[in-house]
Amino acid sequence: MIERIETDAGDWAIVSSSIMLAHTLKLEAVAEGVESAGQARELRTLRCDTGQGYYWWKPGPAETIAALLTSQDKGSRSPGQPAGSDKI
Repeated sequence: MIERIETDAGDWAIVSSSIMLAHTLKLEAVAEGVESAGQARELRTLRCDTGQGYYWWKPGPAETIAALLTSQDKGSRSPGQPAGSDKI
């Protein structure tokens, strides 16, 4: 659904409805598979809470991921550093 959210009205409607349902149920709306700035922008417009996907971070070596997680645990994430998921 997220893949075509910018171009397919049907996909946009389903994602929009899913986000509204989550919020009505007092749940956090999480979009998976976000790959572009345009998709993140649409999700922001729809008030999606969190997104994850290649837009923020691509798979990497275990050492890189371990170092990233360690630095985030210490609260030392530097400005502009990508993350595997992020608030939208």
